[in-house]
Amino acid sequence: MVKTAVAKTKCARVEEDTTPPVSTIGASGVLAEVLRILGTPPNMCQVTVNLTRATPVTQNSFRVNIYVEEPRDMYTAQVLRHSYFVHVDPTGTITASNPEIIKQYE
Repeated sequence: MVKTAVAKTKCARVEEDTTPPVSTIGASGVLAEVLRILGTPPNMCQVTVNLTRATPVTQNSFRVNIYVEEPRDMYTAQVLRHSYFVHVDPTGTITASNPEIIKQYE
């Protein structure tokens, strides 16, 4: 069982992914690489990194979702701001991403 990496903020939580582990690359390594390229969004409150169902084509492939808090009139909403399907090599370097990850934040 793979533990999903979640950003450590006041609204973060850990989610369990029941997909059998086939990758030696951890979710936290994939998260670090995505945030290194993208930057850290302001008000980021949750990030999920899930290993995709393993086939020869999708081994070492992950879905990365980045949520931010956005103030509304009477509440604060968690909004999915970025979502990527990434493939990493055995060292944890992102070799492909859909959509392309572009630096947007510091």
